[in-house]
Amino acid sequence: MNVGEEKSQLRELASIQQQLSHTQEKLADARQELIGVRSRQKSLVSELSLAISSLQQLRDQLLERDRSLTAVNQKLDRTKKKLESLRQGESLATDRLRHVKERLSVRDQELADLRERKLVRIAIRVGNLIHRWTGASALWQRYGLPRR
Repeated sequence: MNVGEEKSQLRELASIQQQLSHTQEKLADARQELIGVRSRQKSLVSELSLAISSLQQLRDQLLERDRSLTAVNQKLDRTKKKLESLRQGESLATDRLRHVKERLSVRDQELADLRERKLVRIAIRVGNLIHRWTGASALWQRYGLPRR
């Protein structure tokens, strides 16, 4: 080999070494970037995991609220049915009370009539007694007391 070829090969070798060095720098930069990407990926996976956990908690809370609302709605339905039943019972009780009041009013009137008739009979007896007494008294006055 001659000197020119040697120099040419040396230059080519230097160029290849320079390219190799440049490629190694790029490879080192790519590794650093890959490490950064992996770190960001881990951070994103961690954030995603936290977000999933938060969503699961929210889902559980919503399910619990849904169960609670369902229970409240069922209780409300039962209360409405009881209220309707009570209203019907109140209507029946009001009708019965009206009927009882009517019957009591009729009985009160009958009692008043009986009292009036009884008072009339008493008045007639008293009148008869007075008539007898005054009649007897008049006889006594006219004929004197009966002797025994």
